Amino acid sequence: MPWLFSAIAVGTIIFSFKKPRLQKIILWVVLPQFLMLTFFCGWLSSIGLGITLLLKTLTGLGSLIMTGSLIVMLWVDKRRHAVSLRLACHILAIIIFSLSLYLLSPGFFSATQQADLRTQANRQLMQIEKGKEFEVIDAIDDPAILEEMLDIAVLRSDESETVIRLLTDRVESPFYFTTATDTQAAQNAPFFTAFNALNVTAIRLFSDALAGPSAQAEKNRRILRQDQRLLARGLREITLNGSPVAEADFMLISKMLLDKEPELLNEAAWRGVLRARYKAIIELFWRYRPPEKRENSVLALAIMGKTPQVIAQINNTPQILEKQSGPYSTLLSDIVYEAEPEVIQRIVNSGSVDWQRFVDRNGESKILGNALERVRENEESKVLSAQILQPILRGMIAQRALPEEQTTRYLSLDRRGILSDALSDAGLSCQQQKAMAEKVIVKVPHLRFDTRRICGPGRQIAEDDEYSQ
Repeated sequence: MPWLFSAIAVGTIIFSFKKPRLQKIILWVVLPQFLMLTFFCGWLSSIGLGITLLLKTLTGLGSLIMTGSLIVMLWVDKRRHAVSLRLACHILAIIIFSLSLYLLSPGFFSATQQADLRTQANRQLMQIEKGKEFEVIDAIDDPAILEEMLDIAVLRSDESETVIRLLTDRVESPFYFTTATDTQAAQNAPFFTAFNALNVTAIRLFSDALAGPSAQAEKNRRILRQDQRLLARGLREITLNGSPVAEADFMLISKMLLDKEPELLNEAAWRGVLRARYKAIIELFWRYRPPEKRENSVLALAIMGKTPQVIAQINNTPQILEKQSGPYSTLLSDIVYEAEPEVIQRIVNSGSVDWQRFVDRNGESKILGNALERVRENEESKVLSAQILQPILRGMIAQRALPEEQTTRYLSLDRRGILSDALSDAGLSCQQQKAMAEKVIVKVPHLRFDTRRICGPGRQIAEDDEYSQ
């Protein structure tokens, strides 16, 4: 549609040099509507409804209506009715534009109101001078403005505690917007904004509203409990941030909240922290409430390095290692990827692992993949290989449970020799590795590679070769 409008407009402009009527249509129809649309889009941008909305409006609905107006005026505009027709065309265009915008994007007008409100709140915050916080904030009576000001303030790392405290005292609750609809009441409220931003100062002030037997405190706690993934979402934030400071801030915030509302520590939070392998946070969470699921409890103990407790649990129920923790993972594969090396060694060397049961229908072992990936990611790869990868390979080789096709694929990509060295140290000689790879390549031709790459120069090649038989 923008191309159609452009083509018609350009054609009209070209022919208008010879026809005065076309010049008047350009001047009194196309130009006014284009200017109105431009000013409208400029206003949207000024209140924070960015380029995306502006671009959609300019290239979509606006182009459609201006094309229609231009075609209509080219068809019916006559000299004696020119003024009334042009005026009617503009009025009709505005009505159609507004109705179409409402029907196509029902949330557009509420979004503009919200954006305008946020712009006003931001302007008010900018006007606050040090030492005059109380006078400025006390003079504002609109609760919607105050709530937006608080929501913006907690996002700013340099905002003063005084401003946040004064704004908190002026709003009904930082846990919901009083001026929003029921479905939006707690969505993106100042508390949740501060939590996502890991604003320790704001959360410390807000957490006071969770204490006590009052109806308001109970309402705040209920809103908090409704967000089942609150702590899990916070863990995702510190994972994306990747900063030790963010991890420390999250621990402080978690302690403040769990002191007031221990029920926030649910299985979703435990899954998040176990997947992220934050040992210090796991230890903090454990002090409040261990995981309800036994497999999560064993994994938490393994990550914390509580070897005797882990071994006791496994000896009691060896099948727990096979418990599915995801579509392609088990408790043992998670332990291999996340737990302390000492715990993994004790489990593997205990003799309680039936390695055949951890090979899937495709003949692959998630445990082997996790062990190799963890070693490759570690700067001390040789040390970790001896602690984790070699014992696992030794157990698999002893039980004839080594997944040969998967191992051969890994060997074809083993540029640093991590896997071939680990296999050699686990009892599978270089000659045996090459024979295994050649046997697999016959069955799976797409894995073909130069097996002479296996093992570095100078490696002793053993004569005994069970794989070549």
